[in-house]
Amino acid sequence: MTPSIPRYLATFLGCLFLVSVVPAQDSLTWKVKHLRVSGPMSPDLKVLRKSQDSLGCAQKIALITRKKAEKGFLEFLIDSVGKSADTLNLRVFQGPPYQIRSLKFTHLNETYAERSGLSKMAKKKGALNAYHLKSQMKECLGSYQNEGYPFARFDSLEVVFKKECDTVWADLSYVLNPGKLVTIDTVFVLGDIREHDAFVCRLAGIYPGEVFDQSQIDQARRLLNGSIYFKDVKSPKVEFVGDDKAQVTLSLSSRKSGKFDLLFGLLPPRQEGDRLEFTGLVDLQLVSPLFRAGEIIQFRYDKLMGSSQKMHLQYAHPYMFGSPIRIQGEFDLLKQDTTFLTRWGRFSAAYSITPNLALEVFYKGRRSSLISTRAFEADSTRIPPVLDGKDQTYGLGFEFENLDYRFNPRKGWKISADIGIGQKQVLKNPRLAEQLYQGLQTSLGRKELDLQLDWYRGYGKRWVLRLANRTYWLDQPQYFQNDLLQVGGSRTLRGFNENEFFADFMTLFTMENRFILEENSYLFVFSDYAYLENQSGLNRVLRPWGLGLGMTYETRAGMLSVTYASGQVGDQTFQPARGRIHIGIVNQF
Repeated sequence: MTPSIPRYLATFLGCLFLVSVVPAQDSLTWKVKHLRVSGPMSPDLKVLRKSQDSLGCAQKIALITRKKAEKGFLEFLIDSVGKSADTLNLRVFQGPPYQIRSLKFTHLNETYAERSGLSKMAKKKGALNAYHLKSQMKECLGSYQNEGYPFARFDSLEVVFKKECDTVWADLSYVLNPGKLVTIDTVFVLGDIREHDAFVCRLAGIYPGEVFDQSQIDQARRLLNGSIYFKDVKSPKVEFVGDDKAQVTLSLSSRKSGKFDLLFGLLPPRQEGDRLEFTGLVDLQLVSPLFRAGEIIQFRYDKLMGSSQKMHLQYAHPYMFGSPIRIQGEFDLLKQDTTFLTRWGRFSAAYSITPNLALEVFYKGRRSSLISTRAFEADSTRIPPVLDGKDQTYGLGFEFENLDYRFNPRKGWKISADIGIGQKQVLKNPRLAEQLYQGLQTSLGRKELDLQLDWYRGYGKRWVLRLANRTYWLDQPQYFQNDLLQVGGSRTLRGFNENEFFADFMTLFTMENRFILEENSYLFVFSDYAYLENQSGLNRVLRPWGLGLGMTYETRAGMLSVTYASGQVGDQTFQPARGRIHIGIVNQF
């Protein structure tokens, strides 16, 4: 028996016809209480009683027809629909069930068959679900297209239907024609950009000489647009030369990635009669200034509370020597009022497994020394909360990012984690009494964990919800204040002074609701809540909570940001008049 056009396809045409011929005003008064069915009655038909108009009825009929086809009733058809008063009249033809007796694929790689589920379908057999079969075959062809065979296709070798009793048995046989293996011959990069073409290819994951990968072609635009380097990226244009070569054209322009960031903080006086205090930040970032290879140089200076200040230097070089490896070096210098001075360095190498996922190994070294010992010289029996020391940490980490737009995400998430193990050594200070170190453990093992998670989800047309958490944990036998994480300020725990809190354990939760104004502009309200532990302090546990609102707005001069926040912790309650105000401007070049 040779196959003919399946009768169930006519249902979709009938639905389209029904929608087109029923006047719009009728859809407003369509009410169905009863069904009169000529032919087999199916429980699936009862859903038609809930139809509010002719369009909804047509959509439900199409859905019922598809569900029947997925169960093997390929000839199921509702070929007449009429309405009288509150009764819907239907003429239904169900037809026999279609079952797979044999399903064969010739020249199909077993790995692709297993991956797509075709192998399982051939073994399981069962009802002939044309939708599912087509989907699995499409997925299988996608695997071929992603591994160098863009012209792969299935040819129907033989399709035979045979009716036995009330069932139609199908014997299906297909042959795979993969076509020739196609490689990328040339990648053309069009546009006035500062980076080398080789860097663009590496970032997009499309290289001359590599086998053709359709998935990489499909995601190249998103990867390039989502980077800090490029914008206005068009979908790649692919031209096939002969039957085994492909030429890819990428059109894009450079994004203003360099930045000069100024941030001013206005803080309330600590005590009555004191003046307002000012904090500030200067952040300079240069992109591809040396080798045009995506390298980033960053300098940041923070003016903190009182005489405290911090400096940060960073150099990052992606795709070192054309490999998926990014190297990064950092140096921090922190002066905590007149108490201690800490120098901190970190070197890391990250390997990009995919464009979204990278694994990292790192080394971190730190040295801290007392600036003044006067406060501790009088009492030689009590161990000071701050001592000179140095430590080294070796660790592993990973980064994963899946955001739709890095600079102002509407959906997606990103996560990063570092875990390290090392050794801390307490150093003797010659200005402190020798007996102070007697009985003190001067060599300490240390373990450290830092986990950060951001999640974004849009709702409505302009609203975006951001949920975030950062959890930090330091474990060592004895803690000193200059070992601890410093928390507080506009970039960590808003509503409090910069580096106001010290913690060996912190978990910080952020909930932020954004109203999107433009691509890079939004209004927001937020809540920052933290649980802090400090084993070296008087208050071992604190639960600071900050509330506030703000705005980020893109102007011709750069990105303008304004934030107001107020916080409560312990006996300190929310006091709107004593809130913290931060104003920043980021000039991009």
